[in-house]
Amino acid sequence: MRGRRGMRRYLLVMGGMVLLSLAFWGASYLTLVLTRETLRPSEAAEIVAREGGRYGSVLRYRPYPFKLALLEREQPEIVVLGSSRVMMFRQEFFSRPMLNFGGAVKSVETLDAVVNRLRERKRPSLAVVGFDYWWFNVRRDDDDVLDDIADTADLTLHDLVQPAVWLWERKLGLADFTDLLTSLGEAPPGVGFAAKFLGAGFQRDGSYIYGATTHGTTPSPDPQFRRTLRRSTGPRSKFTLDFTFNEEDFHELSAAMRKLREIAGQVIVLLPPVAEPVLRNHVPEARRGLDRLMELIRAEGWPLAEYTDPTRYGSDACEFIDGMHGGVVTYARLSLDMARGDPSLGRYFDMARLEAIVRERAGHATLPEDHPPGRRETDFLKLGCVKG
Repeated sequence: MRGRRGMRRYLLVMGGMVLLSLAFWGASYLTLVLTRETLRPSEAAEIVAREGGRYGSVLRYRPYPFKLALLEREQPEIVVLGSSRVMMFRQEFFSRPMLNFGGAVKSVETLDAVVNRLRERKRPSLAVVGFDYWWFNVRRDDDDVLDDIADTADLTLHDLVQPAVWLWERKLGLADFTDLLTSLGEAPPGVGFAAKFLGAGFQRDGSYIYGATTHGTTPSPDPQFRRTLRRSTGPRSKFTLDFTFNEEDFHELSAAMRKLREIAGQVIVLLPPVAEPVLRNHVPEARRGLDRLMELIRAEGWPLAEYTDPTRYGSDACEFIDGMHGGVVTYARLSLDMARGDPSLGRYFDMARLEAIVRERAGHATLPEDHPPGRRETDFLKLGCVKG
């Protein structure tokens, strides 16, 4: 009898553990479905293009297939190509349809791939191409240029445990979690956890909203630019300006640029801004990598918009997202300067809107509409910035 009771107790415990496990995995999977983390980037693009909102997945960062899917739906006259450093260009900056490929072009290889896709579509009137100087650093790791371009959403065991991680890290409140499970996905809007709960993600025009980081709900990963300063110091650093230049990579870039210049009415090469405290950390004599890049660009005869130093056009550290990413006001200032300096570009920009952004949001990195009701931009970089 004791043996039977012991076996019954054992089976009850094991059965309970199995049920708890099934409940955990079931709730986790349902959470991923309701946050739309199970959608492919191309499916997310269809929803954002149709319904608006943002696409922000925390499971995978795949702007390449997302932006290509937007291109299939749109006929932009203006395209912005580059890494995440050009994602602040927005449709409202321009007077003609624009698509921002920021984040999708992180290397010479992906630039060539995007140009090949553009050749199949309506030829753009203007292409702004942002170059990251570290693309040409001979010490760059191969992993840095292996972009994840797959249009898939296959879930792994690691992905399935993420809802529990979100709860543990308080990125997802218990009330939010229970509301989500009982709402069948009715709220909040967006595609992906970051879009729904952090307000972060790509918009229909391809630009990016940083969300919770900028209104203080989640901490900045780069307070006082400490992370960027650490990563930009020393000859082995990815972000150092003082590096041995990879001439072969630039030769490959030239081939992609020739193809782009064949299909676009006008092509501008942009060197994106670096926050002034980070730039100041590099003495002028120790910028041979950046200097060589500018020398080669000019030798090719490409129109160059050199905006590395934000103080040249009135932007300060308070208008940055982090050390390598200027905010929307920085890019509005930059756009104004580009348009005023080259009359051929003026017809592409909405000058009145740009002037209004600079006038009304000086000292900020975001616009009021970037934040949910009741939230506003904070001094998220801990620089002592006054945010009105």
